[in-house]
Amino acid sequence: MIPIKLEDLARITEGRVLRGDLSQLILSISTDSRTLQPGDLYVSLRGERFDGHDFIWEAVSRGAMGFLTSRSYAELSSGQKGVPGDESAAQSNISSTRSQKGDLAIIQVRDCLAALQALAREVRNRSSYRTIGLTGSTGKTSTKDFLKSILAKRFKVWATPKSYNNEVGLPLTILGADSQDEILIAELGMRGEGQIAQLCEILRPDMGIVTRIGPVHLETLGSEDRIARAEGELVEAIPETGLVVLNRDDRWFPSMADKARGRVVSYGMDSEAEVRATDIKLDAEARPSFQLVSGDRRTLVKLQVMGEHNVANALAAAALADELGVSMEEIKGGLQGAQLSDMRMEMVRVDGIRIINDAYNANPMSMKAALKTLSHMGKRARTIALLGDMLELGEKTVYYHREIGREVVEQKIDFLIAMGELSKYIYEAALEAGLEQKRALLVDSLEDAAKEIKKILSSGDVLLIKASRAIGLERVLERIA
Repeated sequence: MIPIKLEDLARITEGRVLRGDLSQLILSISTDSRTLQPGDLYVSLRGERFDGHDFIWEAVSRGAMGFLTSRSYAELSSGQKGVPGDESAAQSNISSTRSQKGDLAIIQVRDCLAALQALAREVRNRSSYRTIGLTGSTGKTSTKDFLKSILAKRFKVWATPKSYNNEVGLPLTILGADSQDEILIAELGMRGEGQIAQLCEILRPDMGIVTRIGPVHLETLGSEDRIARAEGELVEAIPETGLVVLNRDDRWFPSMADKARGRVVSYGMDSEAEVRATDIKLDAEARPSFQLVSGDRRTLVKLQVMGEHNVANALAAAALADELGVSMEEIKGGLQGAQLSDMRMEMVRVDGIRIINDAYNANPMSMKAALKTLSHMGKRARTIALLGDMLELGEKTVYYHREIGREVVEQKIDFLIAMGELSKYIYEAALEAGLEQKRALLVDSLEDAAKEIKKILSSGDVLLIKASRAIGLERVLERIA
């Protein structure tokens, strides 16, 4: 993080310093008392299930240099907003939990999230790095991983850690960069219209990538048209001097290109794409190789990650890097050396069994892509798919789950285990499409899924694990590994 004085932080956040040295420098921020490092400033955010104010004293005991709060001394003492307490008790709490490294900094603000965002906005405005916004219905994190790997060949790069892509995560991404960084890559997620525009107001992106538009967050957005409008807010935020990288194979490409004020560069398999892939092949582990083509230049790329769908993600990263002057050899090296984030087509090997852990999230597009990868690996092995619920699909929930059931049969998967209330539709549709009853199971819990998988698996098998994030299907892997 770019250092900032306590006095300046209070001014930026329109806060009041209740305690602390105004000249003290803040060097890092944390919103999670569990992962807080000594010296961090703790920001007490409220969520749907937790209130960060409940963990202030834990953060202090772990070495926080101070905290941002929307409560008064008295409320901090009582532990509840709006409930009077004893100010001397709060002072006592500070004294009993404070380390010996100096005075504790306490800043009171109206709203801690708004304050965090204001701080990120100010830090972004002070920074000289170029910013890249990255959104889309699928492939955001993998594209980010490819892009970071490539650009690190030429620049000092900071990128969204984990999946910090929302109203809390983006500010933390910005605050995590330092004064030496030349490029910041930020994933931008959304659950509704207007949210990416709000994130862009903080980020002020110079460049942007939209991966692909598809059926996600239908529960709140209702249609792909509205999803496209929401994702297109990134395109609209790129200035005339900026760059927009779009997927030529996506049916929303024309309308996305029309929104752009900045220059548009396309990628994909389409022959008119400016950066494209030809001669795609998969090895026995479903790792793609392809000819990367840009103008009259071409090079053979062999990815170390699984899945043909990752070719498009690699192309998106290559297209933007090409525009920044990165050479084809550097792009090739970055793509071939890229490692994807955890639980994205992650290969785990246990007792001769290959397990594809793709449990971070799921939607109809990514589910089909994962099944296609599993099917390819099934040419030399028995394939088992453990599939869980896909969430936030609204009125089309049953339709899309049944579609995945048919896809299981289409891809000739040997064994299906469906877990969850919605996944019963995957199970039913697979049976209707011709999957034998003895090769399909419907289970209700992670424990049952793990128990049944242990009965089925044998050396040489390939197992796919995939569901929406909230299902926590990766915990099955913990039970069988």
